[in-house]
Amino acid sequence: MFSLFSLVLSSVLVDGAALALNRMQANWAKAVLGCKGAVEGPWPIWLSECGWDQRLGMLMYERAIMLLARLQVLPMDHPAKILLDVALSSNRDSWATVVRDHFMSRLFLEVVPMLSDVFTPGEIQVARSSQHAREGLLDRYRLRWVKPILRGFDQDALANATFSLWPYLDYQPDIARFPDELLEVDWGAETWTFYKIWAVVKAFGRWPFLLLNCGELPRLLSHCPCCGAPSADIIHLLSDCPATWSLYAEWAVSAGYAVDSGARLPWSVLRLDLFANRVAFLYPDCKEGQGRIIFVGKAISLAASCFSSSKLEADIDVLLHSARCSAPLWVEG
Repeated sequence: MFSLFSLVLSSVLVDGAALALNRMQANWAKAVLGCKGAVEGPWPIWLSECGWDQRLGMLMYERAIMLLARLQVLPMDHPAKILLDVALSSNRDSWATVVRDHFMSRLFLEVVPMLSDVFTPGEIQVARSSQHAREGLLDRYRLRWVKPILRGFDQDALANATFSLWPYLDYQPDIARFPDELLEVDWGAETWTFYKIWAVVKAFGRWPFLLLNCGELPRLLSHCPCCGAPSADIIHLLSDCPATWSLYAEWAVSAGYAVDSGARLPWSVLRLDLFANRVAFLYPDCKEGQGRIIFVGKAISLAASCFSSSKLEADIDVLLHSARCSAPLWVEG
Protein backbone atom coordinates (compact mmCIF):
# COMPACT_ATOMS: atom_id res chain seq x y z
CA MET A 1 0.00 0.00 0.00
CA PHE A 2 2.82 2.39 0.77
CA SER A 3 4.25 2.08 -2.75
CA LEU A 4 0.81 3.11 -4.06
CA PHE A 5 0.75 5.90 -1.47
CA SER A 6 4.09 7.23 -2.72
CA LEU A 7 3.02 7.05 -6.38
CA VAL A 8 -0.27 8.88 -5.82
CA LEU A 9 1.33 11.41 -3.50
CA SER A 10 4.02 12.24 -6.05
CA SER A 11 1.38 12.74 -8.78
CA VAL A 12 -1.58 14.59 -7.29
CA LEU A 13 0.52 17.39 -5.80
CA VAL A 14 2.21 18.20 -9.11
CA ASP A 15 0.60 21.02 -11.08
CA GLY A 16 -0.52 19.86 -14.50
CA ALA A 17 0.01 16.16 -13.71
CA ALA A 18 -3.41 15.13 -15.05
CA LEU A 19 -2.91 17.14 -18.23
CA ALA A 20 0.51 15.57 -18.80
CA LEU A 21 -0.92 12.07 -18.30
CA ASN A 22 -3.78 12.77 -20.73
CA ARG A 23 -1.34 14.14 -23.32
CA MET A 24 0.85 11.06 -23.00
CA GLN A 25 -2.17 8.77 -23.39
CA ALA A 26 -3.37 10.69 -26.47
CA ASN A 27 0.05 10.24 -28.03
CA TRP A 28 -0.22 6.49 -27.39
CA ALA A 29 -3.62 6.45 -29.12
CA LYS A 30 -2.26 8.31 -32.14
CA ALA A 31 0.57 5.79 -32.41
CA VAL A 32 -1.84 2.83 -32.10
CA LEU A 33 -3.94 4.26 -34.95
CA GLY A 34 -0.90 4.83 -37.15
CA CYS A 35 -0.84 8.63 -36.80
CA LYS A 36 2.10 9.21 -34.47
CA GLY A 37 2.94 12.90 -34.28
CA ALA A 38 -0.46 14.11 -35.49
CA VAL A 39 -1.46 17.51 -34.13
CA GLU A 40 -5.03 17.44 -35.42
CA GLY A 41 -8.00 16.21 -33.43
CA PRO A 42 -9.08 16.50 -29.78
CA TRP A 43 -7.46 14.05 -27.40
CA PRO A 44 -10.70 12.45 -26.07
CA ILE A 45 -11.68 11.36 -29.59
CA TRP A 46 -8.33 9.67 -30.19
CA LEU A 47 -8.83 7.76 -26.91
CA SER A 48 -12.41 6.86 -27.79
CA GLU A 49 -11.36 5.31 -31.09
CA CYS A 50 -8.93 3.05 -29.24
CA GLY A 51 -11.69 1.86 -26.91
CA TRP A 52 -10.07 3.47 -23.86
CA ASP A 53 -12.89 4.48 -21.56
CA GLN A 54 -10.91 6.41 -18.95
CA ARG A 55 -8.33 9.15 -19.28
CA LEU A 56 -5.15 8.59 -17.30
CA GLY A 57 -5.70 11.89 -15.48
CA MET A 58 -9.05 10.56 -14.24
CA LEU A 59 -7.37 7.31 -13.20
CA MET A 60 -4.91 9.34 -11.13
CA TYR A 61 -7.79 11.14 -9.41
CA GLU A 62 -9.61 7.84 -8.83
CA ARG A 63 -6.53 6.29 -7.24
CA ALA A 64 -6.07 9.34 -5.01
CA ILE A 65 -9.71 9.34 -3.86
CA MET A 66 -9.66 5.60 -3.22
CA LEU A 67 -6.38 5.84 -1.31
CA LEU A 68 -7.97 8.44 0.95
CA ALA A 69 -10.97 6.14 1.45
CA ARG A 70 -8.75 3.13 2.12
CA LEU A 71 -6.88 4.96 4.85
CA GLN A 72 -10.18 6.06 6.41
CA VAL A 73 -11.31 2.48 7.03
CA LEU A 74 -8.08 1.20 8.54
CA PRO A 75 -8.21 0.21 12.24
CA MET A 76 -8.23 3.28 14.50
CA ASP A 77 -4.80 2.45 15.95
CA HIS A 78 -3.13 1.95 12.55
CA PRO A 79 -0.27 4.48 12.10
CA ALA A 80 -1.49 5.50 8.63
CA LYS A 81 -5.02 6.13 9.99
CA ILE A 82 -3.64 8.25 12.83
CA LEU A 83 -1.52 10.25 10.36
CA LEU A 84 -4.54 10.77 8.07
CA ASP A 85 -6.70 12.06 10.94
CA VAL A 86 -4.01 14.58 11.86
CA ALA A 87 -3.68 15.73 8.24
CA LEU A 88 -7.43 16.15 7.72
CA SER A 89 -7.89 18.06 10.97
CA SER A 90 -4.97 20.42 10.33
CA ASN A 91 -5.38 23.84 8.72
CA ARG A 92 -2.24 23.21 6.68
CA ASP A 93 -2.32 21.82 3.14
CA SER A 94 -1.47 18.16 2.63
CA TRP A 95 -2.17 15.61 -0.06
CA ALA A 96 -5.23 14.47 1.92
CA THR A 97 -6.74 17.96 2.14
CA VAL A 98 -5.97 18.61 -1.53
CA VAL A 99 -7.86 15.46 -2.49
CA ARG A 100 -10.78 16.23 -0.17
CA ASP A 101 -11.10 20.00 -0.64
CA HIS A 102 -10.07 20.41 -4.27
CA PHE A 103 -10.52 17.22 -6.25
CA MET A 104 -13.57 15.79 -4.51
CA SER A 105 -15.35 19.08 -3.76
CA ARG A 106 -14.69 21.38 -6.72
CA LEU A 107 -13.01 19.69 -9.69
CA PHE A 108 -15.76 17.50 -11.12
CA LEU A 109 -19.29 18.15 -12.34
CA GLU A 110 -20.62 16.61 -9.12
CA VAL A 111 -19.16 16.55 -5.63
CA VAL A 112 -17.58 13.20 -4.84
CA PRO A 113 -18.83 12.33 -1.33
CA MET A 114 -16.43 11.26 1.35
CA LEU A 115 -16.73 7.63 2.34
CA SER A 116 -18.00 8.68 5.77
CA ASP A 117 -20.85 10.61 4.09
CA VAL A 118 -22.35 7.57 2.37
CA PHE A 119 -21.79 4.76 4.87
CA THR A 120 -22.99 4.59 8.45
CA PRO A 121 -20.54 4.51 11.37
CA GLY A 122 -21.62 0.92 11.95
CA GLU A 123 -20.75 -0.11 8.37
CA ILE A 124 -17.37 1.59 8.64
CA GLN A 125 -16.69 -0.08 12.00
CA VAL A 126 -17.42 -3.50 10.47
CA ALA A 127 -15.05 -2.68 7.60
CA ARG A 128 -12.31 -1.89 10.09
CA SER A 129 -12.65 -5.33 11.63
CA SER A 130 -11.40 -7.39 8.65
CA GLN A 131 -9.71 -6.98 5.31
CA HIS A 132 -12.52 -8.84 3.52
CA ALA A 133 -15.18 -6.48 4.87
CA ARG A 134 -12.94 -3.50 4.11
CA GLU A 135 -12.46 -4.53 0.48
CA GLY A 136 -16.20 -5.07 0.03
CA LEU A 137 -17.08 -1.64 1.36
CA LEU A 138 -14.39 0.05 -0.73
CA ASP A 139 -15.61 -1.71 -3.90
CA ARG A 140 -19.13 -0.48 -3.24
CA TYR A 141 -17.87 3.06 -2.69
CA ARG A 142 -15.79 3.04 -5.87
CA LEU A 143 -18.44 1.50 -8.15
CA ARG A 144 -21.48 3.38 -6.81
CA TRP A 145 -20.10 6.86 -6.17
CA VAL A 146 -16.55 7.48 -7.38
CA LYS A 147 -16.46 5.85 -10.81
CA PRO A 148 -19.81 7.19 -12.11
CA ILE A 149 -18.86 10.78 -11.27
CA LEU A 150 -15.42 10.50 -12.85
CA ARG A 151 -16.88 8.72 -15.88
CA GLY A 152 -19.35 11.58 -16.28
CA PHE A 153 -16.41 13.98 -16.34
CA ASP A 154 -14.75 11.92 -19.10
CA GLN A 155 -18.03 11.75 -21.03
CA ASP A 156 -18.40 15.53 -20.80
CA ALA A 157 -14.86 15.94 -22.13
CA LEU A 158 -15.75 13.78 -25.14
CA ALA A 159 -18.93 15.78 -25.78
CA ASN A 160 -17.02 19.07 -25.61
CA ALA A 161 -14.27 17.73 -27.88
CA THR A 162 -16.54 17.20 -30.86
CA PHE A 163 -17.12 19.96 -33.37
CA SER A 164 -19.71 20.97 -35.91
CA LEU A 165 -17.54 20.22 -38.96
CA TRP A 166 -17.69 16.48 -38.28
CA PRO A 167 -20.44 14.97 -36.06
CA TYR A 168 -18.44 12.33 -34.18
CA LEU A 169 -21.08 11.93 -31.47
CA ASP A 170 -23.54 10.75 -34.12
CA TYR A 171 -21.30 7.72 -34.57
CA GLN A 172 -19.96 7.21 -31.05
CA PRO A 173 -22.14 9.03 -28.50
CA ASP A 174 -20.62 7.44 -25.39
CA ILE A 175 -17.18 6.47 -24.21
CA ALA A 176 -17.02 2.70 -24.39
CA ARG A 177 -14.42 -0.02 -24.00
CA PHE A 178 -13.94 -2.50 -26.81
CA PRO A 179 -15.50 -5.90 -26.04
CA ASP A 180 -13.15 -8.75 -25.23
CA GLU A 181 -14.28 -10.54 -28.41
CA LEU A 182 -12.14 -8.14 -30.40
CA LEU A 183 -9.08 -10.05 -29.20
CA GLU A 184 -10.28 -13.10 -31.15
CA VAL A 185 -10.67 -11.29 -34.48
CA ASP A 186 -7.96 -12.01 -37.05
CA TRP A 187 -8.33 -10.27 -40.39
CA GLY A 188 -4.68 -10.10 -41.36
CA ALA A 189 -2.45 -7.06 -41.67
CA GLU A 190 -4.20 -5.40 -44.61
CA THR A 191 -7.65 -5.41 -43.08
CA TRP A 192 -6.39 -4.06 -39.77
CA THR A 193 -4.77 -1.23 -41.72
CA PHE A 194 -8.18 -0.62 -43.26
CA TYR A 195 -9.66 -0.60 -39.76
CA LYS A 196 -7.26 2.13 -38.64
CA ILE A 197 -8.06 4.15 -41.76
CA TRP A 198 -11.77 3.73 -41.07
CA ALA A 199 -11.35 4.73 -37.40
CA VAL A 200 -9.42 7.93 -38.22
CA VAL A 201 -11.90 8.94 -40.94
CA LYS A 202 -14.80 8.22 -38.59
CA ALA A 203 -13.15 10.22 -35.82
CA PHE A 204 -12.23 13.39 -37.69
CA GLY A 205 -13.48 13.33 -41.28
CA ARG A 206 -9.94 13.98 -42.52
CA TRP A 207 -7.82 12.41 -45.23
CA PRO A 208 -5.63 9.97 -43.21
CA PHE A 209 -2.57 10.22 -45.42
CA LEU A 210 -0.30 10.35 -42.36
CA LEU A 211 -1.31 6.77 -41.59
CA LEU A 212 -0.20 5.71 -45.08
CA ASN A 213 3.08 7.68 -44.97
CA CYS A 214 2.17 10.01 -47.81
CA GLY A 215 1.10 13.23 -46.12
CA GLU A 216 -0.65 14.66 -43.08
CA LEU A 217 -4.31 14.77 -41.99
CA PRO A 218 -5.85 17.50 -44.16
CA ARG A 219 -9.57 18.18 -44.08
CA LEU A 220 -9.72 19.54 -47.62
CA LEU A 221 -7.59 18.96 -50.71
CA SER A 222 -7.27 21.41 -53.57
CA HIS A 223 -8.54 18.66 -55.84
CA CYS A 224 -9.53 15.01 -55.58
CA PRO A 225 -6.48 12.78 -56.16
CA CYS A 226 -8.67 10.25 -57.99
CA CYS A 227 -10.93 12.29 -60.28
CA GLY A 228 -9.58 15.85 -60.12
CA ALA A 229 -12.73 17.44 -58.68
CA PRO A 230 -11.89 20.74 -56.94
CA SER A 231 -12.01 21.28 -53.16
CA ALA A 232 -12.34 17.60 -52.33
CA ASP A 233 -13.12 16.29 -48.86
CA ILE A 234 -13.80 12.82 -47.48
CA ILE A 235 -17.50 13.16 -48.22
CA HIS A 236 -16.73 13.61 -51.91
CA LEU A 237 -14.51 10.53 -52.01
CA LEU A 238 -17.05 8.23 -50.36
CA SER A 239 -20.30 9.57 -51.83
CA ASP A 240 -19.50 11.28 -55.15
CA CYS A 241 -16.13 10.37 -56.65
CA PRO A 242 -16.58 8.26 -59.82
CA ALA A 243 -13.27 6.50 -59.14
CA THR A 244 -14.73 4.85 -56.04
CA TRP A 245 -18.03 3.78 -57.61
CA SER A 246 -17.08 0.13 -58.01
CA LEU A 247 -15.92 -0.02 -54.37
CA TYR A 248 -19.15 1.60 -53.23
CA ALA A 249 -21.26 -0.76 -55.37
CA GLU A 250 -19.49 -3.81 -53.91
CA TRP A 251 -20.21 -2.60 -50.37
CA ALA A 252 -23.79 -1.53 -51.16
CA VAL A 253 -24.71 -4.95 -52.56
CA SER A 254 -23.28 -6.67 -49.49
CA ALA A 255 -25.29 -4.29 -47.29
CA GLY A 256 -28.52 -5.03 -49.17
CA TYR A 257 -28.87 -1.83 -51.20
CA ALA A 258 -29.78 -1.64 -54.89
CA VAL A 259 -27.16 -0.10 -57.18
CA ASP A 260 -28.94 -0.38 -60.56
CA SER A 261 -29.62 3.36 -60.83
CA GLY A 262 -25.97 4.28 -60.49
CA ALA A 263 -26.81 6.73 -57.68
CA ARG A 264 -25.42 6.43 -54.19
CA LEU A 265 -27.22 6.78 -50.90
CA PRO A 266 -27.63 10.36 -49.65
CA TRP A 267 -24.72 11.31 -47.41
CA SER A 268 -27.08 11.76 -44.45
CA VAL A 269 -27.86 8.03 -44.70
CA LEU A 270 -24.53 6.75 -45.99
CA ARG A 271 -22.46 8.30 -43.21
CA LEU A 272 -24.43 6.47 -40.52
CA ASP A 273 -24.25 3.17 -42.41
CA LEU A 274 -20.49 3.55 -42.72
CA PHE A 275 -19.53 4.83 -39.27
CA ALA A 276 -22.20 4.21 -36.62
CA ASN A 277 -21.90 1.21 -34.27
CA ARG A 278 -18.14 0.79 -34.18
CA VAL A 279 -17.99 -2.94 -33.34
CA ALA A 280 -20.75 -4.28 -35.59
CA PHE A 281 -18.23 -6.64 -37.20
CA LEU A 282 -18.16 -8.70 -34.01
CA TYR A 283 -21.81 -9.66 -34.06
CA PRO A 284 -24.28 -11.46 -36.39
CA ASP A 285 -23.86 -8.84 -39.14
CA CYS A 286 -20.07 -9.15 -39.02
CA LYS A 287 -19.68 -9.37 -42.81
CA GLU A 288 -21.58 -6.13 -43.25
CA GLY A 289 -19.48 -4.51 -40.54
CA GLN A 290 -16.26 -5.66 -42.20
CA GLY A 291 -17.56 -4.59 -45.60
CA ARG A 292 -17.94 -0.95 -44.68
CA ILE A 293 -14.47 -0.89 -43.15
CA ILE A 294 -13.00 -2.46 -46.30
CA PHE A 295 -14.88 0.02 -48.53
CA VAL A 296 -13.54 3.04 -46.65
CA GLY A 297 -10.06 1.51 -46.39
CA LYS A 298 -9.82 0.71 -50.08
CA ALA A 299 -11.21 4.10 -51.13
CA ILE A 300 -8.65 5.93 -48.98
CA SER A 301 -5.84 3.65 -50.16
CA LEU A 302 -6.77 4.41 -53.78
CA ALA A 303 -6.78 8.15 -53.07
CA ALA A 304 -3.44 7.90 -51.24
CA SER A 305 -1.88 6.06 -54.20
CA CYS A 306 -3.12 8.71 -56.63
CA PHE A 307 -2.02 11.47 -54.26
CA SER A 308 1.49 10.01 -53.96
CA SER A 309 1.80 9.59 -57.74
CA SER A 310 0.75 13.17 -58.46
CA LYS A 311 3.03 14.46 -55.73
CA LEU A 312 5.94 12.47 -57.18
CA GLU A 313 5.27 13.82 -60.67
CA ALA A 314 5.16 17.36 -59.31
CA ASP A 315 8.45 16.85 -57.44
CA ILE A 316 10.09 15.49 -60.62
CA ASP A 317 8.85 18.51 -62.59
CA VAL A 318 10.32 20.82 -59.96
CA LEU A 319 13.66 19.02 -60.07
CA LEU A 320 13.78 19.09 -63.88
CA HIS A 321 12.91 22.78 -63.91
CA SER A 322 15.60 23.48 -61.34
CA ALA A 323 18.15 21.50 -63.37
CA ARG A 324 17.29 23.41 -66.54
CA CYS A 325 17.62 26.73 -64.77
CA SER A 326 20.96 25.90 -63.16
CA ALA A 327 22.57 24.27 -66.22
CA PRO A 328 20.80 25.45 -69.40
CA LEU A 329 23.75 24.76 -71.69
CA TRP A 330 24.09 21.16 -70.50
CA VAL A 331 20.37 20.56 -70.98
CA GLU A 332 20.43 21.98 -74.52
CA GLY A 333 23.56 20.05 -75.46
